[in-house]
Amino acid sequence: MEIDVLHRQGKGIREIARETGIARNTVRAILRGEHSDSYGPREPRPTKIAPHAEYLRERLEFAGKTQLPATVLLRELRAQGYDGGITQLKDFLRSLRPAIEPEPNREGVDNEPSHRQAETGMEQSSKRLGRSMLLHVEQPRCKIHTLRQKRLKSRMESLPIG
Repeated sequence: MEIDVLHRQGKGIREIARETGIARNTVRAILRGEHSDSYGPREPRPTKIAPHAEYLRERLEFAGKTQLPATVLLRELRAQGYDGGITQLKDFLRSLRPAIEPEPNREGVDNEPSHRQAETGMEQSSKRLGRSMLLHVEQPRCKIHTLRQKRLKSRMESLPIG
């Protein structure tokens, strides 16, 4: 649109190209009507899975709530002559299957580890980390914290320094 206006004002192709930042050949093509002034969304390319789309829709509808693995469907499609990959199949299945909502946490239950899990995690990390790194590991705050802190401190003191 802008290129047509500039051309009607009597400006040359070089000058229009310089002002708009578009190549001269592109300006020429737009003025001839061979090229549109703007780009739009492209048409999607046909995929290898397109001929098998109807079969997959029917297969998923027949399965109902049962989640069929993509590997099983890939095996069935290969028997029908599909020579594409599993990624195209998974992308297509993702567009058909509804997104699974994560279950909300039950009331009163949080995602923090129990005291036992926290202690076990600290014991495992003390084996993997050196003494200096272990000093920077935060510990869970609880009533039993002081007892565990004393045990951990005695373990750290028994670690060889070197």
